[in-house]
Amino acid sequence: IGKYLAIDCEMVGVGPGGVESALARVSIVNFFGHPVLDKFVKTKERVTDYRTEVSGITPALMKKAESFESVQAAVADLMVDRIIVGHAIHHDLKALMLSHPRHLIRDTQLYKPFRKLTGGRTPSLKRLVELVLKRQIQSGAHSSVEDAAATMMLYRSCKDEWDREIGARLRLAERRKETKRQQRQQRQRQLNAQMDATLQTSSSSSSLPLGDHAGSMDDEADSLDEEEDSDE
Repeated sequence: IGKYLAIDCEMVGVGPGGVESALARVSIVNFFGHPVLDKFVKTKERVTDYRTEVSGITPALMKKAESFESVQAAVADLMVDRIIVGHAIHHDLKALMLSHPRHLIRDTQLYKPFRKLTGGRTPSLKRLVELVLKRQIQSGAHSSVEDAAATMMLYRSCKDEWDREIGARLRLAERRKETKRQQRQQRQRQLNAQMDATLQTSSSSSSLPLGDHAGSMDDEADSLDEEEDSDE
């Protein structure tokens, strides 16, 4: 399977008017664009709009759908310790109710060099593929396999630069984390030293030398004698 996977999901409409989206298909391809998972997903609610013209999903295809839980588990197993590529991948992860470490995610919608190609605007996958790969996709209904493969090709076109950037950010974050850890340790040492000094000062002021103690005791005895004399 390899270290790199790209994912794409297709949704259908549920509820009144089909305005609510529900996961219906999940496709994952490897570094070379070959499918390693392509599953249809049973929806919890009745499908009211298959959105076939966009999703490519039909009632016939949904007959082979599997439970959400089984598909979710299969995807989660594949994702472990792998770099996951996607376009607006947060939507896919949300639909699957999964999370993934940020440093292992490559989102082609958010990658700054890609956004520059569209004047800083959020680029569609179709537009990015046209600009970067000089290809056409989504000429008809979407295919999550095709979209995942296109996303992987986009990542591969700038993989080295992108990974170096992520690596540099990780190293910077680690250095900042280590600096903060050292600063906390230094503050703790200073606090401990201040507490020790305060305790020593307090101990010195509350304890007198033996001679002084004796004098103090004599004074207390004289005071008691004076009190006894006055009582008499």
